[in-house]
Amino acid sequence: MSIFQNEDEMQLWIEEVMEDSEGLGESIVDFELIIDYIPRNYFEKKIKESYQHCYPSLMLTELLTKNENISSSKGDVLKPDIIAYATERESIVLIELKNISGPSRQAGTELSAYSGELKGYLSHLSDGDIINVIVSPIWPTLLKHYIFNNIVWQNKNMICLEPCIVNGVIKLKPLEISTLIQAETPLQFSSDHLSGYHICLYDNSQYARQNVRKPTKLHSQIEVIKSTLSRMASEGEKENGHGFLILTKENKIGGYGLAPYMITLVNVAPFSSIERYFHDENIKTYEDLPMIGQKFYGIYTYFQPNGMGTSTSKIFNSGKRYLKEICRPTIESINTWRTLKLEIHSKRNEAIYFESWGIFKEKTTEMLFEKYSNNEYDYTLNSISLGFEVIEQLIDENYEFIHLPPVKP
Repeated sequence: MSIFQNEDEMQLWIEEVMEDSEGLGESIVDFELIIDYIPRNYFEKKIKESYQHCYPSLMLTELLTKNENISSSKGDVLKPDIIAYATERESIVLIELKNISGPSRQAGTELSAYSGELKGYLSHLSDGDIINVIVSPIWPTLLKHYIFNNIVWQNKNMICLEPCIVNGVIKLKPLEISTLIQAETPLQFSSDHLSGYHICLYDNSQYARQNVRKPTKLHSQIEVIKSTLSRMASEGEKENGHGFLILTKENKIGGYGLAPYMITLVNVAPFSSIERYFHDENIKTYEDLPMIGQKFYGIYTYFQPNGMGTSTSKIFNSGKRYLKEICRPTIESINTWRTLKLEIHSKRNEAIYFESWGIFKEKTTEMLFEKYSNNEYDYTLNSISLGFEVIEQLIDENYEFIHLPPVKP
């Protein structure tokens, strides 16, 4: 039985708590269980970190709005349940309430709209300074999926709280982390889950008609190339993607090749993950998938998207304008990582530099810390040897990728 009869009753209680105390945090109990919780995997670790990031912002707050329209556009209505300001943490706190199982709009979806509107007023407001709080006695599957994806893959700050009774008084307790884990989602990728291409950096001066080519000028502009990789990785982060870049140098004395350097861009191909369903013993055929899964299956097998969508294009284009100043960047060999890595490791190429974003960047920073903890100080975030270790950790070469038969969507 729900503690509140409806969301209006819950709204009034939240308002009273925040007006009569320094912050919502005073009503939260058992948060030490979150602090002491030992995550079983990467996903639980991310959720725990999100909870711990949000919690301090709930201790000292200034109430700003209570179910009021915040839209800056005439005729539009956006009414978050509560907006507060965390006075010590300098964060905006968005609180959304949910007390029934089947509302027309999910709380998580509404939070995204409110965040977007707030950024219209505070144009430089980052996601890191927005604390999303969902208070509910019930957690429908769609809402849990939304929260999981936003915390784990989109790096949003979210905390989930449940009303409870403690010694006859209404309190809030953090939703157990394990509740948000819907399935044992594999952290590792197959080589076929990632795709990309080589970007060959052609030095136009090497096309001169002469018996002996001069050494390439690109050797003296290596810092421009490295800066370009950094710019491309930043774009990957901005797109909330997951991937990496490897810079290789042609392994010839003096650099007499037409393309002395090559950048390999690798990004997760999202539609390829549909095959993961078929590693579940309960899913044998297309018909066993949920409805939306069948739709995505049809798109993947009929149109065959290979991960070369808008996100990957933006990553390349963000660096192209830098590279065009010094060479002729040309895309070649669009393929999966399984094929691309063969060229990287060929005898004529020497890998020299690494950049990453998303889960690959997180793994890189984690492993770099381990190196430093072991007094191995010769590594940096861009060390190619560290990059290959990261790839080895996150890509399972023994994964049996299932090539699915086509179905028209």
